[in-house]
Amino acid sequence: TTLSSKGLDRLPIFWTQENFNCSCNNMTSVRILEHRVKFFDDREEEVNDCRDEGKYKDWLKGKGAAGIVVQNTSQQEQITFRVDGAPVKGLTRTNKTSKFFITVNTESIVLGDFEVGEHTFTFPLQEIDDNIAARAKWNLACCFHDAAGKQFCKREATFEIVAPRP
Repeated sequence: TTLSSKGLDRLPIFWTQENFNCSCNNMTSVRILEHRVKFFDDREEEVNDCRDEGKYKDWLKGKGAAGIVVQNTSQQEQITFRVDGAPVKGLTRTNKTSKFFITVNTESIVLGDFEVGEHTFTFPLQEIDDNIAARAKWNLACCFHDAAGKQFCKREATFEIVAPRP
């Protein structure tokens, strides 16, 4: 018998035999709980608590993010996240930076493999160069995904690179 002969061909596509996949990877979810940015200048550390659904949605839209990047300084990001359902393999953050709708840089950082539970990851220190050409407003598309390409969240934000402070 086929799905058609049983009258099941009218079911939504996610119920059809070809698309039903019970692998543990499809049951995995990753949720950002907190995003921190530590500035190595006179600015206070920025903390975005994303445990609340509304605050999480705002964070995904780029609200509450470090909107100003100061040249000749350093900053370091840290995230706390929760893995549910099944372990995640090859959790990766991919950042696409664009200026005037043209992608200028794409960078991926593999965070690693994580078991179910809460985890914290500290990204490498970012040195902000003093390059006059970089002074502008930028768009950032940040995506967290696994080694197979399954996307867990996508964040859109804007930031501005400004001259060093005197």
